[in-house]
Amino acid sequence: MTNATGSSGVVAADKFTYDAGPVVASVVPTSGKAAGGDSVTITGTGLSSVTGVAGVTFGGASAASYTVNSDTQITAVSRCTRRARWMWS
Repeated sequence: MTNATGSSGVVAADKFTYDAGPVVASVVPTSGKAAGGDSVTITGTGLSSVTGVAGVTFGGASAASYTVNSDTQITAVSRCTRRARWMWS
């Protein structure tokens, strides 16, 4: 760290790591109905870091519910939305 009075030495507390976050490899099925209620399996890596209400979204709408099954799989249920069918590509 450097400020107006000088620089500190480099110590372990100065270091950090970058978390790239989750990476989605596939979504099955790839589309669903506007009425919601579709069961969707999401596979990828780093999925255990997905949390919160907006952790899984379909077409901008939060999933009705989701379960992080493992670091490589999430099972979600799509929510009813006024938008046209959701789609992932």
